[in-house]
This record gives sequence, structure tokens and C-alpha cells, in this order.
Amino acid sequence: MTERAETLEDLIKIVCDKYINDKTLSLTVVKGKTATEEANKIITAKNLKKFYMYDGEQDNYSYYIYLEQRDPSLSKIAILTDSASDLTHEMIEGLDITIIPVRLRIGENNYKDGVDITKKEFWHKLITEKVVPKTAQPSPAEFRDYYEELFNKGYEKIISIHMSSKMSGTQQVAKVAREMIKREKDIIIVDSKSVTFGQAYQVLEAAKMAKEDAKLETILARLYEIADKMKVYFAVSDLTYLEKGGRIGRASSMIGSLLKLRPVLKIEDGEVTLETKTFGERGAISYMEKIIKNEGKNSIYLYTAWGGTNQELQSTDILKKTADTMRKIEYKGRFEIGATIGSHSGPVFGIGIISKIR
Repeated sequence: MTERAETLEDLIKIVCDKYINDKTLSLTVVKGKTATEEANKIITAKNLKKFYMYDGEQDNYSYYIYLEQRDPSLSKIAILTDSASDLTHEMIEGLDITIIPVRLRIGENNYKDGVDITKKEFWHKLITEKVVPKTAQPSPAEFRDYYEELFNKGYEKIISIHMSSKMSGTQQVAKVAREMIKREKDIIIVDSKSVTFGQAYQVLEAAKMAKEDAKLETILARLYEIADKMKVYFAVSDLTYLEKGGRIGRASSMIGSLLKLRPVLKIEDGEVTLETKTFGERGAISYMEKIIKNEGKNSIYLYTAWGGTNQELQSTDILKKTADTMRKIEYKGRFEIGATIGSHSGPVFGIGIISKIR
């Protein structure tokens, strides 16, 4: 049976009781000339965190009432990461994932990774213009704005997953932003101990679990497990990028180029270390094939990744073919590496391995 209102106050009470609930994010009220104090008290009694009341003094209606409701499709937990994850919009579609862009400077121009410049554009500039890009983490103010926007949408918690703290100061900036908005208990900052697809796997896993209403503690336990188990290997095609970026000395770069050495690097406990040195592209591929065959004796997930030219892309094709011969390997896909790694490594290809849960 539909309730009938005899007075303005009765009508306001019916509207408030029916439409204002725990899903209401904000309430904005514009009072007209016939608004009453009693009706005002009924509205303010709802005691919403985001409540705005203005004197509009309109003649036609006593009140204009605007409600913003929480999107029912949202998870309770939002996942925030940075563009060092190399996630694309297609990969995160339907998941509660937000990506904050890393800053990039190429020559005299500044970009936001993935916003002002695509991966294809980045690699074209790097290879053709022969400049050394510089990267920088987002500012505390940028992080604060992203956090506040997520809370404004109705998320209750945020898991903020970022590239290894041993590679970047992004996590420290995120902690500053968390303190700025006084939501320390609601924002959990996670060290992925990785970057690119290693970081991305954790982000995707957390978002899928959040979508299934997994508990916060369960999601975090899974993330810490992945961070400890993930193995990432990659090979660079040209040592001069590492030399220019200060990662190796000039003498090492010259010797490596003369001998056509190709170092295979490993991300271990969040830090880049030298795994081995190989001769030429084929040597690096062969070494990674051995890793795949050895790790593939157990049940694993495998990612491949590349950035740069067709040569690096074709290297991942060879690695995938090797994985296809192994019954216990589940191939999860190929990532294109972007500006955060590419700025320091130059053209690169690699693999990511994680043991399946028994």
C-alpha cells in the first residue's frame, strides 16, 4: 500500500526513509521559500557524512533533493596500482582496479605513462630519438586525489599495490598520501616486490578475490604469498641503456657490446640482480628455455613479456613454444613492457613464473 502524505513534513519523512540508507553516499538539499524548520530537522536527522543544504529560495518547490547512491556492482575493496604494472584497460575490464600513471620525461617533454603516451609511441621515441627517458613516481597530492575519489565512490577499503620498494619510491609517496587523508586503517599499501607482469599478476588476483567478496585478510595473505613465490627473469638487447641509466659502468657496457654479451637479470626479493651472462640473443633465449623446462617439472603459471622491437617479440614466441611442450605449465599470456622498465632497460624480453597452490 502506497503511503500518502498529508503535510510537507510527512512527505519529507517518507522520501528520506525510503531513499536514504547505508548505500547513500551524499545528500544535497536546496531549500525553497516554503521550506519549514520541522522538515529541515527531518532531513538533517539522517546524519550523513556528505550532507549539503543551501537556500535556493525557489518558488515552485519547497525542496530540491539530490541523492548519490553507491553503485551496487562495486566491490567493498578497491585495488589501486601504478602504470609500472603494464596493465591495459582490456585486462582490467570488469574489475575494481584503478591505475595511477608514472611520470615520464623524454627530452623536453613530460608525459603520464599510459595517458599521454602509449607503449608503441614510447618505444618508437626511445629507439629512433636515442634519448634516455627519466621516470618519476606520482606526487603525494596525486595519490591523495586517487584515494579520495575511490572512497567517494563508496569503496570501504583500498589495497594499494605498487612496484618494488627497492626499485622506486612510489610506496613511500603512497604512505605520505595515506597520512594526508587520515585513513591509515582503510588503505593497505602492499610491496609487490616486482614490476610489470609480476606486479600485474598480484593486482589481478586481488581484484578477482575482491569481486568474490573475499575477506581483506585472505586477499593480503595471497598477495604476500605471490610476492614471495614469483620469479621474474629478463634479458636486455643493448647494454648501453643500462650504462646510461647508471645501472652498469661504461667499461662493462663497452666490453659487453664488443663480446655481444647478453645478461639475464632476475628480480629477487624485490631487487634486480645478475642471474648470468650469455652470448647473443640466442644464448639468452636458451638460458630462459632451461629455466622453463626446469620449473615446468612442477605445476606453474607462466607469463612472457617483451618491449622494443620485433626481435624481442619473436623471442617470446620461442619461449611460449617451449612452454607449450610442458604439460604442467599453464600459460597466462604475454605482456608488452612499457616505459617504467623500458626507460632503464631499453629493448627487453623476459618470463615470469609462479608455482600453483597445491
